[in-house]
Parts: sequence; C-alpha cells; structure tokens
Amino acid sequence: MPLIMETDNSDVEAVALELDAAEKALAEALESAGEDTISGDLTDGGHVSGASIYPAGQKEAFERGQAKGRPAAIRAWMWDGSPSTLTLRWNPDGDQHDGGRSYLTKKHCLCCGESGFRVRCRKCEKTGCGKCRASTVASQVIPCFYLRKDDVPFQHKFYGDIDCFLITCQRRGETGFQSTMDMYQHAASRHGKEWEAYQLSKQADKATEVDELRAKIDALTLALLEKSTAPAGTVGTLPITEKPERTPEQIQAVKDRMAKARAARKSKVTAQ
Repeated sequence: MPLIMETDNSDVEAVALELDAAEKALAEALESAGEDTISGDLTDGGHVSGASIYPAGQKEAFERGQAKGRPAAIRAWMWDGSPSTLTLRWNPDGDQHDGGRSYLTKKHCLCCGESGFRVRCRKCEKTGCGKCRASTVASQVIPCFYLRKDDVPFQHKFYGDIDCFLITCQRRGETGFQSTMDMYQHAASRHGKEWEAYQLSKQADKATEVDELRAKIDALTLALLEKSTAPAGTVGTLPITEKPERTPEQIQAVKDRMAKARAARKSKVTAQ
C-alpha cells in the first residue's frame, strides 16, 4: 500500500489555478516528454542494477529502520465519484512533486464516455459528432479527476453499509458493499485463502450447534421413554388412586334402587 498524501483546500485551489492558467502548454509538454513511460516505483527506495536507492536525506534513517518515506500518490476522485489515487512525480532532489498534474489535465467526454484525452475527444473529433460538435462544446468535456469529492459532478453510490468479513480489508465503514452477494464475490476474488478459512470456521460452528441440539433431543427422548415405561399406578411421580371395593350390602342397595326405578317407569307407561 503506497503512502498517500492528504490535501487541504489551499492545495486544491492552487493546483486548480495553475491548471487553468497553463493547461494547454503543460499538456503539450507532458505529451512530448512521454509521460506514459514511467519507470518502477522507487518512492521508498529499492535496488537498480545492484545499486541501493534511498530517498533524499534518509539513507541513515533507512539503515536504522526509522524512515517513513515520502508520499507516492495523492487521493482523488474520478468524474463518477469512484475513489482513486494519482501517482506523484518528484524532482531529482526529492523535495518537490507535481501534485498529480499529469493526471489532473486529463478529460472525460460526456458525449461518448471516452476518458484520458487532454484537449479534444479523439473519438468525437474523428466521427464528427453533432452533439458536441466534434468535441468543441465545453460543457460536454469535464475533468477526469478531482481532488475534492464535493467537486465531482456525477456522484454515483458505489458503497453500502455491509463490511468485508476481513477486518484488515479497506472495504469497511464508508467503503462497504451494497449487498451481501457483492461482499461474497469480493471475498472470493480478493481474499481467497482467508475466505476459505472463514467458511470452514463457520461450518465448524454450525456442526457444534447441531451436536448441542442432538444432545438436547436425546435427553428429551430419554425422559419420555422413562415416563412411558414407569410402573402401573404411577405417572411420573404422581400416584393413581384405586377404586375401593363394594360390600355385599352396598351392592344389594344399588340393585333395589334400580328395581324401584324400573317399576316406577312401568307403572307410568301403563297409566298412560
């Protein structure tokens, strides 16, 4: 991860004034210099043909492991609001940079969607587009990069509230995902091994939960079986009250009452 330089309003305004004043001249100078042929990033030092390269005045600090290095890029936003970084170019002494001007001079065409040109859209100029009159309408050509997010003319919502599962990933907080599926795709493509380990840990947790549920079901089943096989006369711990035996006198009294009732019904039917 390169060291990114933060900017304030004064820096942004100074860059904007300078670009407005000498935009065309700077673009031609950069094109003639061949700005697209950039060598490897030696911002924080490195080795070239066996020689050790150190940032200006930091060789001793590098040997002590205390050097922080100079910023390699500046934070910016594209015309549609997506975040980006612009590479900084430093002078040979390492004390001045260009502020990302080689990228800030690039334009975007709203007519055809082409980006990366500096003066006119080559595509519209070649086809003679009638909407932007061959890329001559200023309102159809806007900067491709902005140093302040509030200056972006077309801010689309690229992020959501769903964080990446990996704590060390930058896609968290304000730069989260809009859906869980987007997070899964990001995790599978960017954090393959970590995502696989995360999935295995989730499966292990689910297996533990299943084992706990099975143990509870086994305990309940065992309790029901103990109740069903309990001795006669008990249900659980509550005794069942047995019916008392009747004496011969009580049996004869019941028979007499039933005979009187039958005789009373018979006499009633005869009277009718």
